[in-house]
Amino acid sequence: MSSLLLESLEIKEIITKDIIPHTSIFTFYHLPNTSMGITIGNNLRQILMTLIEGIAILGIKITDKIGPKNNIISPIEQIGDSTPYLILNLKKIILKEKKTDKKGIFCLEMKIENKEQELKTIRAGDFEENENVEIKNPELCLTTLETGGVLEIKLYCQKSWGYHSEEEQEKDHHFEEDNVIFLDSDYSPVKKVSFGCSSDTNPITKTIITSSKKKEGELTITVTTNGAISPREAVLEALTISEDISKSIRSRFSKNNFKDEEKEALRQQN
Repeated sequence: MSSLLLESLEIKEIITKDIIPHTSIFTFYHLPNTSMGITIGNNLRQILMTLIEGIAILGIKITDKIGPKNNIISPIEQIGDSTPYLILNLKKIILKEKKTDKKGIFCLEMKIENKEQELKTIRAGDFEENENVEIKNPELCLTTLETGGVLEIKLYCQKSWGYHSEEEQEKDHHFEEDNVIFLDSDYSPVKKVSFGCSSDTNPITKTIITSSKKKEGELTITVTTNGAISPREAVLEALTISEDISKSIRSRFSKNNFKDEEKEALRQQN
């Protein structure tokens, strides 16, 4: 029955990279009704915004000529910005995994000494190449370094999902070296999802539908990511997660998989 409900389904994607970066508009045509569109839209939006995994920075270590900094307000010698501003820029770095099976924490490192007679611009691409991740926005300006200045940064990153507070991450992780500053992290590569539903407005189709006393629904979903993955990849991952959730619930909903006390409760109800 479920396959028949969507036997006429068509999906089209409009990529808006020249207008809004990393954004696609997906339109689902020939849904049985608008209620089906709302159900699909709500389900995809919730998964896209909360369960898609991504890579983010959970902690940093910053060292200048004087030594390592132990908090976000410690001044850094010979850079053009305050420590909080530098950290905000570091959190803008977009990371894409190279190895899908990588687990745990990995580190990106940078050590720069400005021997030139002018300010040196420090960019995200100045971090050493890492086998686990790729920096998607290497041109991102982080700060400037004065002549004779030394700046060493270590970024501790991991793959996860959702939002993790600074306190949670400090509680969950322990580093052997000192002076690691923990951060709050948004791991989701999906930044915005919106959807809308409407009835079929095609005059020809509408005539046919009206004669059968049935209106088709149309669902439009707009997805914006940070560029680590494409909107299409995000939707495909959301559909996989939704399918896995359904399979897990279905397997446990079988009477044969209920716990003994649940079986007894069912017998009493029947």
